[in-house]
Amino acid sequence: MLCRVLFSILALAVPLSLSHPQSTERRPALADSVKAEFLHSWDGYKKYAWGHDALKPLSKQAHDW
Repeated sequence: MLCRVLFSILALAVPLSLSHPQSTERRPALADSVKAEFLHSWDGYKKYAWGHDALKPLSKQAHDW
């Protein structure tokens, strides 16, 4: 679960930073935004699905494969 979340975040963040030369100025803001989104999802997982495989975000229930 955690690896999937990290891969998704990196897959979205890397193309954004490489595609625009002016984005080097925005890197700190992008990094803060990625970190905030990751912490939000991690806190939700800890609160509603700790010890399970995944969290269903709309129902806030755990899911095991």
